[in-house]
Amino acid sequence: MQLSPKLLGTLTDLLAPELRGSSSLSQHLAVRLRALAVELELQGQVSQPASKGALPLVEVQGDSLIAQPAEPAVRVANVPAVQPELSEVFTEVSRRSKHSMPRQFDFDRYLCRSVALELFYFGEVYQGYARQDHTANTIEGHLFSAMRQTKLIPHNADWQSLKYSRCGRTDKGVSALSQVLALQLRSSAKKGEQPPEIHQELDYLTILNRVLPLNIKVLGWTPVPEDFSARFDAVQRGYKYFIPQHGELNINNMQQAASYFVGEHDFRNFCKADVRHVSNFRRTILDFQMQPEPGIAVGGIQLWSLYVKGSAFLWHQVRCMAAILLMVGRGQESPTIVQQLLDIGQHPCKPQYNMLPEVPLLFHSCSFEGLQFHQPAHVNKAIEEAAVEALDHHAVRQTGAQAHQVVAEGSGTLVGRPIGQSPDTKEC
Repeated sequence: MQLSPKLLGTLTDLLAPELRGSSSLSQHLAVRLRALAVELELQGQVSQPASKGALPLVEVQGDSLIAQPAEPAVRVANVPAVQPELSEVFTEVSRRSKHSMPRQFDFDRYLCRSVALELFYFGEVYQGYARQDHTANTIEGHLFSAMRQTKLIPHNADWQSLKYSRCGRTDKGVSALSQVLALQLRSSAKKGEQPPEIHQELDYLTILNRVLPLNIKVLGWTPVPEDFSARFDAVQRGYKYFIPQHGELNINNMQQAASYFVGEHDFRNFCKADVRHVSNFRRTILDFQMQPEPGIAVGGIQLWSLYVKGSAFLWHQVRCMAAILLMVGRGQESPTIVQQLLDIGQHPCKPQYNMLPEVPLLFHSCSFEGLQFHQPAHVNKAIEEAAVEALDHHAVRQTGAQAHQVVAEGSGTLVGRPIGQSPDTKEC
């Protein structure tokens, strides 16, 4: 049905008075009606039913305006090219929608699974591995920030609810080639579904490594039981301490002294006392070797490592043992000094000596029964080898300056006297 001239004039006066008398009046009215509909939609009014007696909405076909029953929306068909002002309206609608309706991630839809992650990191630029209240610049701080950013854990998840555990806790400046941690991460499976196979699961390595700092990288992951503990289920941990051999160190004597560490002993004289948290100082050393690092030298000087493996270690234990071995290597102590200090009856309190610097220390390895880490094809051994090379050269650069100074100046013998001859100055 054709609109009466009176009704057409009313619409023109309401929507486009400047177009009265235009030859393409119906086309322009269609554009204005569409713009009005968009604006009403933004205000949440389009979905409301039309009130009784309201002005009928219209549908445009070509140049004819046909009366239609009132509907909760305006439809426009076969409209000529959109005018610039209408294009701007749609752009504004899109812009407003993006900013006014942020998408919330629904963790409740997804399954959480227990996993273990293997990672390496350079410790020199961080304030240690463990989280701290006064700084976010720790390995754990960056790691958990990356997990929240990538929606692998809820933003407000606490450590207990994630069942988090770590194999070792390295101090400020100490690096790691193979640190292991365990926790619960979001899976690709929905709740109620079975956990997917490894090759069908989320690519945790790529997801995390994209947002982690360059000197913190995840090397592999594997599913683990819910009661798995990276701390208590570890059967072995290995540390390397790098030292330069200028020719003055007696490596044979150092190796003999190192052999006395092997076995289960009370190591209270080879650690920094933490009496608030530790009451048992007995630990088991599985192996302790002096070994050259092939192809690595500092200014033409061969680099050696003290490589110790044990079930667990006390606070600063490796750095204290390394300090005693350097005294033996310089001839300031005999190899039997280790046996003497392990005899708590003879030396119930730790003698005063300085432990070695932290930077040449590397948390080298840790192992678990039946645990094999998965590396996708794009994260292969080349990454691990690059990490090893980078960490070795990092240790070389630091060791060249620090360990040389320790060897030249001494690591804290008492007023030039061997420890065994200084029972009066001790740390109890």
